[in-house]
Amino acid sequence: MWHSIVSYASLQARPEYGFTLTRGWDTKQGLVVLYAEQVYAYENSCPHQQVALNWSPHTFLDPNHEFIQCSMHGAWFQPDTGLCVRGPCLHRQLRSFPVRIQQDQIQVWFEFN
Repeated sequence: MWHSIVSYASLQARPEYGFTLTRGWDTKQGLVVLYAEQVYAYENSCPHQQVALNWSPHTFLDPNHEFIQCSMHGAWFQPDTGLCVRGPCLHRQLRSFPVRIQQDQIQVWFEFN
């Protein structure tokens, strides 16, 4: 099902946003990034040790906004593919979510079990 996460206008002002989806006891953490004028969504979990990627709330990108950076070991992931290009999980990928924009809302597809 589609879940509204954040407005596109907000993402244009700050190109990274973390979110939590909850249904009952099931919780999924994710992030959306605006990169090269495209929106991408990923699970907020490093494939190295399954820790959250963010440094602080809604902070996922390196200082130059070129890579998603893991706060634990500094791994770098390409924002458009989720591929790790530096760090302990080299060549592994972040789990992506389908994403769309509907009436200025960034929406992410996620099915709860």
